[in-house]
Amino acid sequence: MIDSKIRAKDRIYSELPEELKILMGKYVLSENEHMRILEDIKIDGYMGKTPVEKPEFTIILGQTGSGKTNLATYLYRTNPNNVCIDSDKYKSFRGDNDEILRKHLIYYGYLTAPDSYLHRDEMIEDAIEKKYNIMLDCAPSEKDGLFVNVDDLIKSGYKVNLETMAVSRLNSLLSVHERYEANLVLKNRTSKLTSIARHDDSFGVLSKIIQEMQNKKGVNIEIFERGKDVLHTPQKIYSSLEHGERRYSCAYQALIETQQRDFRDALNNFETRYNALVQLMNVRNASEEQRKQLEEIREEYQKAILPENRRGE
Repeated sequence: MIDSKIRAKDRIYSELPEELKILMGKYVLSENEHMRILEDIKIDGYMGKTPVEKPEFTIILGQTGSGKTNLATYLYRTNPNNVCIDSDKYKSFRGDNDEILRKHLIYYGYLTAPDSYLHRDEMIEDAIEKKYNIMLDCAPSEKDGLFVNVDDLIKSGYKVNLETMAVSRLNSLLSVHERYEANLVLKNRTSKLTSIARHDDSFGVLSKIIQEMQNKKGVNIEIFERGKDVLHTPQKIYSSLEHGERRYSCAYQALIETQQRDFRDALNNFETRYNALVQLMNVRNASEEQRKQLEEIREEYQKAILPENRRGE
C-alpha cells in the first residue's frame, strides 16, 4: 500500500540474501538527496498539468504482458491532464543511475527499488493533496492488491477509474517474451523477463479485484480488449457508466468472456509467435532458464489443443 512514512532504508526486504541487502543499503539515497530528486520529479511530473475541482484517479489494470502501456498511451491522448506515476522513470533521476547500470546491472531493479517506490508513494500523496488527476499502471498482486486504497481515494474526493485489459493468460505470457526480445533489440539495459509465477500472480488476482470493485460506489470500470490492428489499439467493450442495453451484465462477465475469446485467438496464432521467439533466442544464444520458461508455455499450449480439452468451443 502507498505509505511515504516507510522510508527507503526500511524498504529492504528481510527475506533477501544478506549480501544483496548490504548492497541495497549502500545505494539507498541520503534523505537530502532523496528529497532533492523528489523536487525534480515533481517539476517534471506536474509540468503542463492543472489541478481540478473533481479529480480522477485512473488505474491501468491488467496482468504483466496484457498491454497496459498501450492502453495508458491511448487513454492519455484523450486526457493529457493526468499526472502519470512511473517508478521506473524515477530511477533515471538518480545521479548514480549509470554507475548502477554499469557495475550492478543484474541487480539494478533491487538497488533502485527502495527510493523509486518511495518516490512513487510521495508523488501519489502529493498529487492527491493538490487534487491533480492521476494515472497509475498496475499489475496487481495477491499480497498488495491494487497498491492503493480505493476507499481512501474516494474519501479524498476522487473518482476512481479501473481501466482494465482483458487478455488471456496464454496471450500475455507470450507477450512477456515478445516484449523482452524487443527491448533487447532496442538495447534497453534494464529490461527483465517476468517470471511465470509473477505473471500468474497478477493474472489470478485480476478477476477477484474486478468482482470486488464492480458494485462499489465511486468506481467506474471499463474493460478493453486488444485491437486486431498492427498496433493492437485497445477497444472498449464495456463501461459501468453506460446505461441501456448492454452486451455484458457486469464488468466481471465482460472480463471473463473477453479473456476466453482472446484465448481462442491466442491458440490459433501460437505456433507462429512461438517459432519467431525461438529464432530470436537462438540468434542471441538465450540462457537455458529463459528457454525453459518458453517451453513451459508451449507445453500448456499443447495441453490446451488436445481434443478432449477443446470440446464445447
